[in-house]
Amino acid sequence: MNINNDFVETVRTTQQWDDDENFDAPCANIVGSIEATTPLELYEGQIYHTKVDLQVAVNGWSILRNVQFINSTSNKSRLSVICAYHQTPDRPCLWRLHAARSKRQIIPIIRQQLDMKPKEIIARMESKYDIKISYMKAWDARRKAIEATFGSYEQSYYSLFYFMEALRLSQPGTVYNIQVVPPARFKSLFWAFGPSIYGWQHCRPVLSMDGTFLLGKYRGTLLAAVGIDGNGGLFPLAFAVVESESNESWIWFLQKLQQLLPVVANRQKLCIVSDKHPGLVCGCREVFPNAVHRHCLRHLRENFKKMVRRLGTPDSEGMSNKMYFAGNTDDYAYFNRMMDEIKMTKQEAFDWLVQRDVAKWTLLFDDGCRYGIMTTNASECFNGVLKRARGLPIQGLVMAIYYNLVALFLRRTAESGKWVEESQSKFVPHTMLVLQRAERDARRCPEPVMINRNEFEVIDTSSKANKVEIINTTTCTCTCLKPQIFHVPCVHVVVVAGHRRWDHNAFVSQIFKVEEYIATYSKVFHVFPPKDIWPIFTEEQGIIPLMAPSFRHRAGRPRMNRFRNTMDEPQSRSNKACGMADRSRRARSGRRTSQRTTAETAPVQLSITSLGDSHRAHDSEHASPLVASSHLRMAREWPIQCPQMIYMTITLQDVQILLGLKIDGPAVVGPNVVGLGHTSRSHVSLQWLPLLADVDSFSRMSIGGAVLAHLYRELCYATRPTRTYIAGCVTLLQVWSWERLYIGRPTLRVPQIIDLAGYPLGCRWAEDRIRELPAGNTMTYRDEFDGLRMSQVIMTPYNHTVLAALPLQYHDGEEIWRARVPLISWKRAEWHLPDRVVRQFSGLPTIEIEPMDQSFRRIDGRGRADQDWTVQYRDYLQIWEERRAYVVPITPVIGTGNQEVGAYLRWYRSWASIYLLKPQIEPSETFFPRSPGERLVVRIELLRIINVVQNL
Repeated sequence: MNINNDFVETVRTTQQWDDDENFDAPCANIVGSIEATTPLELYEGQIYHTKVDLQVAVNGWSILRNVQFINSTSNKSRLSVICAYHQTPDRPCLWRLHAARSKRQIIPIIRQQLDMKPKEIIARMESKYDIKISYMKAWDARRKAIEATFGSYEQSYYSLFYFMEALRLSQPGTVYNIQVVPPARFKSLFWAFGPSIYGWQHCRPVLSMDGTFLLGKYRGTLLAAVGIDGNGGLFPLAFAVVESESNESWIWFLQKLQQLLPVVANRQKLCIVSDKHPGLVCGCREVFPNAVHRHCLRHLRENFKKMVRRLGTPDSEGMSNKMYFAGNTDDYAYFNRMMDEIKMTKQEAFDWLVQRDVAKWTLLFDDGCRYGIMTTNASECFNGVLKRARGLPIQGLVMAIYYNLVALFLRRTAESGKWVEESQSKFVPHTMLVLQRAERDARRCPEPVMINRNEFEVIDTSSKANKVEIINTTTCTCTCLKPQIFHVPCVHVVVVAGHRRWDHNAFVSQIFKVEEYIATYSKVFHVFPPKDIWPIFTEEQGIIPLMAPSFRHRAGRPRMNRFRNTMDEPQSRSNKACGMADRSRRARSGRRTSQRTTAETAPVQLSITSLGDSHRAHDSEHASPLVASSHLRMAREWPIQCPQMIYMTITLQDVQILLGLKIDGPAVVGPNVVGLGHTSRSHVSLQWLPLLADVDSFSRMSIGGAVLAHLYRELCYATRPTRTYIAGCVTLLQVWSWERLYIGRPTLRVPQIIDLAGYPLGCRWAEDRIRELPAGNTMTYRDEFDGLRMSQVIMTPYNHTVLAALPLQYHDGEEIWRARVPLISWKRAEWHLPDRVVRQFSGLPTIEIEPMDQSFRRIDGRGRADQDWTVQYRDYLQIWEERRAYVVPITPVIGTGNQEVGAYLRWYRSWASIYLLKPQIEPSETFFPRSPGERLVVRIELLRIINVVQNL
């Protein structure tokens, strides 16, 4: 405990004493701690081990000095005493003594763990001293401990030159450079530790570069250049603190890397792996003209995915995976197959990849510069290690990196010693595993065929085609490219070496030897001296005090985490049988699943492969309640599936009859107006305002077509497993299902259609209802849909009687009800396909269904703020203007039509069982009421029937 004993002019509160920065200042007359004996004097800054020792000392001192006191505050962490005459009215004595737990209690902890959080300090104090302190007290103690160690943020910058010079002198070989702007204000810092500089020349000639933001009082970015040692471990080399990750900062960082680190500037076949930041691209070209610059494949994959989404490709994830597989393979055939599939799916995506230099993002055309390193995970992982230290002052950040490197060198030096003692191997463990696998596979290969003294042919029996590989022993090259890419002999080289009685280990790169690995961590770090024994520096040596940088964070608590994107999501390791099945090839138990792939089940009908990419969710938790209850798990044509019938969907006929919206008119489309953004929830987008300038023209537009296009798009979005809501005209969806299906249908008091008073047909469901079905269980509704019978479906609800009861304006568009045309609503374009649901128009189904336009792609408004949709959809608008020419003819039903329907169903099930249908289940024979209220109504009704029967 520290004590503060002083006469004050005014009474100070306990909190004011605790907040006093000078309170913890060490006493110049006292060194160490005072024994629990009677002191002659009480000095400010004295330290007592326990509260009991302090109380004994105060009691003894009061006896010697004849001072009477009373306790003001006394608890486990604090003791305050005041003079007994404190309340004397004529002459109050203001003497006071206050002691509290010192921040020095956690200074050793902070030194050992620079990134300790306040919650961890609370737990440590409670376990060690049995004291429960508040969060703010722990935070303040941490702040004071950090300031006592490194100074405040401003003091850390003020003495940065002295600190870095002391670091350079204590760690031989360390280099640094501080960039200063007038008048003596910090701008940026570059440094590299001596042991890291020496050890990197024994690592692979590859540097991974990346940056991460700092979290302290002053805004900044930490840049890092991280290498890879012979065993694949991270090897941090150089660092820099700059204002932001800009072009100027990256070029400056690369210049210092080239000027201050000769081992980097003179390294042959140097490879720099990074993202496509313009500063890195320009800097590598100008500063390291002889080095090769390679792009991070994962960063490029995310850029490719964004580009594919902008093109409107539905399966952007699958496309980006194919691009990633193409870049990460060393097989020509597989690379060409992935690229061909991308080209067949989207020519623009293929052209985008071709425009990028394949040598910069593919492993196949890399010529071995990468050593198999395809991403910047090395630098990103090290930045993740420093995450909690990024909020420290700049000297604390440097020391955090210093301690991390010290622990890294010690740990890997101990590991290499174990390798030498236990295995006596010549190469690091990772390389030994590769060689052992190659030696094992070489035993299965036939004898090589000698072409000349240096060239051989080896048949690769591991491939189905028994591919012939050509090996050149002079250059240790193989047509499989593995020796050139990974610098380790492949199985074919091992076969030739065994045939010629050579040691195949001679073809392994020197970097993978254990002796090189030991040399990597041979230099040691030295103890960093405390501040009081630093050498004395003068301004003539260029060592000057610095002012803090001008770039500060905004007020408030800083953001601790980066904004998450798709790169933060882990890549799935499941091997799927096909893109539509959504089932992994192997079950979790390791046994093969009973489901077969598409090719094993039935031949695929190419004319209908676009009818649906998925059916209902395999997982009930993945479907939203509305989508699940309506059984509308659809991908393109949004059909409701029934195992005993064909499928149904909402058409222009339903929109006009149920909602009374006009469908026969110009499409609702126009240019986006910058500044009129989209609104949320139930409000209408402001983009509609320009159309309302001419009300007469707007009244003639196809509002019903726009409503249906919007609903089609939202139903498509609802098939996504992560989607938990649905937008669009949900009223249309609900009323349509009530008109055609008995499942979930309420009972009207007047079931027949009466005078609608000029309203559309859907308004009849706003009348009084006798019985409402509760929402119930989602799975129950879905099971009822799977067991749907023909008797529960109304295929043609709009007969002549219904149409006669409606005003003419609600069925004047009858001519285009069956038009196979695109529906357009601003950015949304969706196809209206009545030829798939001819039964709804009293026609016979046919198997001669026109396939979907393969060039059709759904796009959205992202990145198209000033898009003119009339230009984007000019081809579709031309079709819509000629909509009467695209009316689908139907064949009327003659007789029962059972034979034609049976033929259609057999054809339908031949492909629907693969893509859409779930095995049929039998519907429940009896109705079971779901809610308590419904059960009560049923019980009352049953009792009434029983009473009637008993009275008979």
